[in-house]
Amino acid sequence: MAAIEADVRESAEMRKAIAAAGVLGLAVTVGMFSVQAYADRQLEQALDAWRAQLPEGTELSYGRIEAEGRDGAVLHAVRFQTDQTPEPVTVRAKRLEIDDAAFEGDMLQSVGRFDFTEATVVSGGSRMTIATGRGRDVTLAEDYRVRSVGRARLNDLDVEDARGTSSAQKVTLRGLGEGRLERLEVQALGVAQRARGADRDGAVRRVLVDRIRVRDADIDDLQRLHAKTDDPGLEALVTAVRGDGLRALQFDGLEMIEQGRRIAALESMDLSVETPAEGPITFKVDYRDGYSDVTHPDAGLSMMTLAALGYQEVRGDGGFTLSYHPEAGTFAIDRWEMDLRDVAQLNVTAQVVGIPLDGDLGARLEQDPQALQGEAALQALTVRLENKGLARRLAELRAQQTDQSPEAVRQQQAQSIRQSLQEMQLPDALGEAIARFVEQDGTLTLTAEPSEPVTFEQITQMAMDDPKLLSQSLNLQAVQSD
Repeated sequence: MAAIEADVRESAEMRKAIAAAGVLGLAVTVGMFSVQAYADRQLEQALDAWRAQLPEGTELSYGRIEAEGRDGAVLHAVRFQTDQTPEPVTVRAKRLEIDDAAFEGDMLQSVGRFDFTEATVVSGGSRMTIATGRGRDVTLAEDYRVRSVGRARLNDLDVEDARGTSSAQKVTLRGLGEGRLERLEVQALGVAQRARGADRDGAVRRVLVDRIRVRDADIDDLQRLHAKTDDPGLEALVTAVRGDGLRALQFDGLEMIEQGRRIAALESMDLSVETPAEGPITFKVDYRDGYSDVTHPDAGLSMMTLAALGYQEVRGDGGFTLSYHPEAGTFAIDRWEMDLRDVAQLNVTAQVVGIPLDGDLGARLEQDPQALQGEAALQALTVRLENKGLARRLAELRAQQTDQSPEAVRQQQAQSIRQSLQEMQLPDALGEAIARFVEQDGTLTLTAEPSEPVTFEQITQMAMDDPKLLSQSLNLQAVQSD
């Protein structure tokens, strides 16, 4: 009888150790939506028996174990490694404590609380270290993926890989379960990477974010879709997101720095995705106090053009709202706003029809990005451009090149526009509005309101062959205002 009781006590402690190893694998990777615990599925026996049956290349060890009541344990100097995953994994922790571990047989089902210090995960050339971590109310599926997490927090994360490093001061996760994520918050995120192909002396680009917050995200169908295929078709993706959504993804204090040079920044950005069971899918983004160093070599063609005009930097606000109705086949730019201070303000709205989601739409676009040119049609378009300094700089640059005054340059350009549009037999009102905008600044509003939608293939063809017919077909209008 004493021998049996000793075996029972030993088995209980072994089961606690198994729980601790499983939760360590969870804790050091929490925050990833498909967390894989690094423990073998066939936990049939107690710890010694289980370790003896681990596949070749898989090992669990620890320096010391302490029982804490009936269902808690503290492990010291824990080490777990396996090559049974896509990339070999090694997990270490100086100390790991768990409480309220629940089992079905020898299978770990849930953990009421976990707490660890100095954890390290090494896999595929990457290393992640975490100073401390704690959490509660964790449940696992039979394959040891996380089913739900009540709350988890990781402090002082550092990651190193072949291209660079990243770190975070704090990661907080709440309410992950039933395919939903209530809240994820990352504080003081820093990422530093070298350009692809760069040597050790190559430029290092750092991205710093004061805070990232994710609220009320539905992820269940996307998780299932990702489990089936890494490259889902367009129709499968739309079906997966139907009825889900993302209430808010927020960035605060984002900066991009290269070799000590601040090249881009945002005070804040908000993003949301609405994916109702029926109707349009809507994607919304707003940003505030954006900054870009237009003289940077990688700034892009549009920014290089601004640099040629004497701009050193641009600042501004903006955002857009895009919507797509898969069943109706309509796409809309409900709002596209970009306000660049001392440059210009642009506002765009548009409606496109003729792109319903069918079984081969994704495949057709993948084979030929222009496949819908003959089907997608413009139903309406409004472009509003307000000059805030760009036209003046264009005139000044041309004046320097031709040894004229900026006013003379503007008058010549306006007259050239009037003459060109007359030669194309376009309406005088259209040409006059554009010419006055070039000559006098102000705001130019262009609208296209065709009586029937016009395909993009027709628009391209008419633009080359018959601009007059294009203007008539689209019912082009232009208005200049001060």
